[in-house]
Amino acid sequence: MADAPFAANVVAMILREGGEGWRSGEGDDDLLAAVYGGKETVAGTQTDVAKLIFDKGYIKLWADSKGQVPQASLEMNIGAGISLQYKETHTDVELNPEFGPTVFALAIPDGAIAVERFGKEPESEATVAAGFPQGEGLIPNGEPAPGFTLRALDGMDFALSKLKGKVVLLDFWATWCGPCTMAMPKIQKIHDDLGAKGLVVLGIDNETDPDKVRRYLSDNGYTYPTLTDPGGKMGNEYRVSAIPTVYIIDRQGNVAASLIGYSPESGNEIREVLRKLGVE
Repeated sequence: MADAPFAANVVAMILREGGEGWRSGEGDDDLLAAVYGGKETVAGTQTDVAKLIFDKGYIKLWADSKGQVPQASLEMNIGAGISLQYKETHTDVELNPEFGPTVFALAIPDGAIAVERFGKEPESEATVAAGFPQGEGLIPNGEPAPGFTLRALDGMDFALSKLKGKVVLLDFWATWCGPCTMAMPKIQKIHDDLGAKGLVVLGIDNETDPDKVRRYLSDNGYTYPTLTDPGGKMGNEYRVSAIPTVYIIDRQGNVAASLIGYSPESGNEIREVLRKLGVE
């Protein structure tokens, strides 16, 4: 918004021109016109009104006989194919106010601590350099993987905290999921090839009928452990909104990569990440 001295000058300029206003010539890209809008009463004071017209909207200014600006408003039409109007109004606009030395002084509250940055920590340099895949909406690469302790269908308990020092592959799946059933032979082959080389493969299934899941695994020859996640608590913590979803967790317990869905190249993508993590 134009400042108050400029507002008063514009009103005065329009009045000098006999109320005809002003329109831009060549080279004036922002302000298209300044138009006199007559007289209005604001807070009991008679004012002259000016409109500064821009491409996306206008600024309306009220100035009294002393050049003071008791009110100013801004109205805009935001484009990009969206019809959206925005308006704000300021009253008791003060011209050329004086600010004391404490107005913009920073008062540090008790208990505040100094930080180097706001927001989440950046991804690790190794993860960024590797260019690992990251599924949309999933936990960002380089962040710590949420801890869990879940029981597998065979009764064995698995805790992520006990798996540090190993690379962990988590496969969120279900028996009713067509793409999951297409991806699982590739996951099983990765388990067969790399399970003895520092890789732990864990399936995560949240179905309520464990016997059905056991039969499916047995009938199809899948031997890597499948953990039960009734209610989907772990899936929620890992931000899983579609399956199959695969996470690869590095030896420090951080997310190294993630993938959503299935493609014929999924197995190769996973193997490439594992190779860069030293599992091959």
